Amino acid sequence: MQKKLTLEQVHRQLNLQEQIAEDSLLERLPVKPLTEFEQQEITQTRNDFRSYLNAGKVLEGQVKLLVLAPLLRLAGFYRPPIQITLEQDIAEITVDEDTTITGRAISYQSSNWYGIQVIA
Repeated sequence: MQKKLTLEQVHRQLNLQEQIAEDSLLERLPVKPLTEFEQQEITQTRNDFRSYLNAGKVLEGQVKLLVLAPLLRLAGFYRPPIQITLEQDIAEITVDEDTTITGRAISYQSSNWYGIQVIA
C-alpha cells in the first residue's frame, strides 16, 4: 500500500529547502515599487499559505481565502470604482464546437473597463 506524504514530509525526506529568487517577478514588471506595508502584507500572505500547503492538501476555498482575498484587497479591487460581482450559478461558455468551459464566473467591473475570470 502506498503512503501519501504531505509536502512537508517530502521536503524533509528529500532534504529540500525553499529558495526565493532575489529578483522577483515584480521587479521585471513596469509597476511602481511596493510600499513597506504592501511588502509586509505579501510576505504574511505567502507565509500563511505556505503553512497550509506544507501541512497537506490545500483546497480551492482555502486558496481563495488565504491568497486571493488578501491580494485583491491589497490591489484595490474592493474599492470604488471597481465592483466585484459573483455568479453563484454554474456557467457554460462555448469557445468552439469542440470546447466548452464550465465554471463559476467572477467579474470585476469599473466605469473604464470590465474583466471576467472563470473558475472551473
